Amino acid sequence: MARHSTTVRSRSRRRILSIVAVIVGVALIGMAAAVSATVMHANAMHRIDQTQSVSSRHNARRSSSPATSARARQPQSKSTPLNTANPQELAKRDRQQTLDSLSDQLQQKISGYDGHWQVYVEDLPTGAAISINNHQQYSASVIKLMVMLAVFQRIHDGTFPDTAEVDHLLTQMITVSSNEATNTLVDELGGGDTQAGYDTVNTIAKQYGFAQSHLNQRMGDLTGNTGKQTSVDDQGRFLAAACRGQLVSAQYSQRMIDLMLGQQRRSKIPAGLPSQISVANKTGESPGVENDSAMVFASDDGQHITGSQPGRGDYVIAVMSEDINSSSTAQANIRDISASTWAILQ
Repeated sequence: MARHSTTVRSRSRRRILSIVAVIVGVALIGMAAAVSATVMHANAMHRIDQTQSVSSRHNARRSSSPATSARARQPQSKSTPLNTANPQELAKRDRQQTLDSLSDQLQQKISGYDGHWQVYVEDLPTGAAISINNHQQYSASVIKLMVMLAVFQRIHDGTFPDTAEVDHLLTQMITVSSNEATNTLVDELGGGDTQAGYDTVNTIAKQYGFAQSHLNQRMGDLTGNTGKQTSVDDQGRFLAAACRGQLVSAQYSQRMIDLMLGQQRRSKIPAGLPSQISVANKTGESPGVENDSAMVFASDDGQHITGSQPGRGDYVIAVMSEDINSSSTAQANIRDISASTWAILQ
């Protein structure tokens, strides 16, 4: 019995030792796995650090290039808040809104008129403008503004005489719309060659950006409708450029304005304005056509406008019509357009 009891106890100790050995082995395996995972993670982090280091060095080299550095130095583009915009820009935005309202009014009026109409208006202090139905059409006598421009350009160039006779011809051409005076000036611009004179007028007009204006027909010749062409955009921009002293020079721009201030035909745009307002204009009319182009000086008499800042209410306006049935009705329409423009811009 004593030997049997000893044997049982010996077997129990061996089982316990075996179980302990298994437990210890499992624990060691777990620890080894944890250590291995830690090492693998450390190696991975090391490789990531190396990659980031290389990338940083690469980016540093790229950022040191002139082009990249310049881009980095450039401020981010931001839209200018309304309250921090340039005062001139704010004034132009405000005036443009007013002109857009005028455009709506004029388009409604024009839709009820007989024939086809186009209108250009530009606010001189801000440069805000509207153009309605602009297109090239028969100019009648408003093309004489381009002849006047060509004469003063050639006088400035030293290739055309600035004499009392030339001044008289210019005055007759602009103030009473003399066709004879115009034809004489065109011939003299061409050195006695009429076609060369036309070419001179057209070339100079295009040099100033008046691409829709050309003359290829004698004044007084009413055959066809393509020999004398212009548009309200060309007319309006011509007048605005003169007011800013940009036609030939400030001196010659003022001479052009002075001639137009002497205009004798005042039944269209000027007649729609208060009588005390100074207006420099040039009319044109032909069967089925009534045109007028004008500078309106609300704050000045127009005699010293070039090179100075235009005042509030100063503007240019060009109105052209074609395919009309009644000249008197068309002239009344131009007066109506003129009065509406004056009312909204003052």
